[in-house]
Amino acid sequence: MADQGYYIKKGQTTPLIVAGLMGVGGVVLIVYAIAKGGGAPRPPTNPLEPGEAMGEPSTPTLELEGQISIRRGDRFAVLAPTVPYRGSGRDTYSQFSIKQQQGGQWVTVYASGVAGVHVGPSPSLASWDLVSPDQPQPTGCPGQSLCAFPFPGVGPNPICGAPAQQGVASAYVEVFERKYAQDADGFASPTCNGRIPVSVRMWPNKFIFT
Repeated sequence: MADQGYYIKKGQTTPLIVAGLMGVGGVVLIVYAIAKGGGAPRPPTNPLEPGEAMGEPSTPTLELEGQISIRRGDRFAVLAPTVPYRGSGRDTYSQFSIKQQQGGQWVTVYASGVAGVHVGPSPSLASWDLVSPDQPQPTGCPGQSLCAFPFPGVGPNPICGAPAQQGVASAYVEVFERKYAQDADGFASPTCNGRIPVSVRMWPNKFIFT
């Protein structure tokens, strides 16, 4: 937006300058929030069992600096997700999702199916794959990935959310378990069943939809 010049009469200088600075400051804050915003709220997590420890999931796909542009409707896969784990071992169920603020609420606009794999045992924190090399993938998706489709999802993997809109969105990789009623068989859709992860990693405003 081009700068605008203002004629300031004597005696009006202070309030107009303050108002101008407030206006400029507001624009700066809005731009900063869009560029650096905190993303969707971080989900709560369920406690691990005594003697267990688990770090945050990671994937090389999301570790690079900068935003990733996605054309709405195109699928997107994160490759080789892992999680640090120490303990006697447990079954894990992991999902990659993308959430976006719409109408003042955060909604899921993309989500993968849920991949199950056993991690551990390990006496110290060690990195474990969250997707088995033998995990079947939807047609067109790379191996050993969490491949996300746009709302409303495909096949047996429904997405409870909304279509993506132009603008920024945040990425999540969450690790779930099979322990509570909403976990069902472990592969129940986290976006529809209110499942609570045991570990989560969030990449705020990592994506921009075009």
